[in-house]
Amino acid sequence: MSNQKLKEKKKKAREKAVKEKVLRRRLAIREDQKKIDEDRLRDQQIDELENGKQKPYRKPQNVPQDTSAKDAKILAQLERNMKLLEALEKEQLEEEASRTTVNDQLEAEGHLTMKQKMDALHQKALEMTGNAEPLAEATKQYEEENSVVQHIEKEIDQEN
Repeated sequence: MSNQKLKEKKKKAREKAVKEKVLRRRLAIREDQKKIDEDRLRDQQIDELENGKQKPYRKPQNVPQDTSAKDAKILAQLERNMKLLEALEKEQLEEEASRTTVNDQLEAEGHLTMKQKMDALHQKALEMTGNAEPLAEATKQYEEENSVVQHIEKEIDQEN
């Protein structure tokens, strides 16, 4: 026989031995589990003979339940929730009315676009806090610097 055939023969023999070993392990595990199941069944039968078979629990259907305390608690919570919702609704209506009056005021002053309205509100806020003058000076200085930069850029573009 050639070496290759001998190698294949040995390989098949090893595989067969491994399969037999695995099968023996499985059978041993099955036998152990079968013994455990038989012991459990025997213990259960002995327990039933000694104590009788356990009856399944069924909830009585006609037992009156005391729901008055539970209902009172639920009603109290619902009333509390209603008061909270009413307060939130009132607050929302007040805020909506405030926004409407501010919007009408701004439109009466001539601010029609959203940007104009936002700028006007910002200016009013600055006047209230006393920061309007420093901001105006900073804006003026920025515009001057920006115009100088734009002038220089135009000169560079013309040279090229």
